[in-house]
Amino acid sequence: MFRSAVAPSRQLLHHSTCRTRTITHRLPIQQQARHFSPITALGDQILSVGNALGEFPLPEFIGPYAAGIVLSTVVIRTAVTLPVFFWARKRVARQRDIVIPKIIEWRKPFAAKLAAEAKTKPNPKEWFESEFKTAAIAYRANLLKEHKCQPLYTALAPPLTLIPTIVLTSLAIRGICVMPDTPLYFEKFLSDVPLALPDATGIFPLAVGMLSLTSLELGRKFARERAGDFKESEWAKQHVKKNATTAAGKKNGGGKQTVSTLVQTPSGKWEIVQTAARPPGSKAQKDTALEKMTAEDKPALDPTTSRFSKILEGVGRGGAVLMIGVSMWSPGALTLCWITSSSFSIAQTFLGRWYDQKFAARASLPPSQP
Repeated sequence: MFRSAVAPSRQLLHHSTCRTRTITHRLPIQQQARHFSPITALGDQILSVGNALGEFPLPEFIGPYAAGIVLSTVVIRTAVTLPVFFWARKRVARQRDIVIPKIIEWRKPFAAKLAAEAKTKPNPKEWFESEFKTAAIAYRANLLKEHKCQPLYTALAPPLTLIPTIVLTSLAIRGICVMPDTPLYFEKFLSDVPLALPDATGIFPLAVGMLSLTSLELGRKFARERAGDFKESEWAKQHVKKNATTAAGKKNGGGKQTVSTLVQTPSGKWEIVQTAARPPGSKAQKDTALEKMTAEDKPALDPTTSRFSKILEGVGRGGAVLMIGVSMWSPGALTLCWITSSSFSIAQTFLGRWYDQKFAARASLPPSQP
């Protein structure tokens, strides 16, 4: 009799436990993960911003959650990517204003010393070119390391910071769109399509691609302008003037200026020959000096000419075109986030150009001798 009383209780307990487990597993996966995932936590914060903005009067074309997505994207970009952007700009300024002038000042006296030593070598020209190239690479690498402005890190840091930031923000907004009770089904932005659904008109996807391409092209344009700023700086003008008057060579007995050149004589020997220089201060002399000064440092002054930069630009253009297709199938809230981010990149590019122009005067300071 005691067993018969206990058995139903155990069966009931077992049945209740199984039922509880079944109900637990039927809960939506997103609801279970929202308490543990940083992505869903970020989505909750974006929703909180939208709820807070609902207390303020907003224009009719934008609702509180659309405004929350825009504001959250701007805040995230400002907090994460903008400091890295200015960190990279400072490194570019140090390379332009300190490293390149030092290399230019070092190059000529070292070449003259090496040319005199090359006369004693079996193959002077080959030896001179090899030794000069090796020494120049080592000297440049030491300067870049000393002043903490290696171009590879400068070029990679901004995109390696931007891409994860955009991906995490996009995943958070996508999580909001797929919530069963998402408020984005009841909110629109400049169209009749809810933000939780893709934009059937294709206007916003095209805007994403066009804004991304605009940001890339502005970056290229301003990079070329930075190279022009260096050529027009006070330091560059003084250097060209010095080349036009004294760097052409020592004066010979007749008072004419000469240029020292390493040449091979008909007998097969290598000698330093003095040839007549162009008139000091002439336009041809200045143009030649300026061209020579900037030719070897062109990739540093204008990153768009380097092979690595061209690869990154090709990837960026391909990604901008790909984003048009991705945006066609993405919720409007995601597209709004990408439009905001691309617009932020354009504003950031203009801000960087202003920063370069403001601190371009540093290039007029005479570089300290190594």
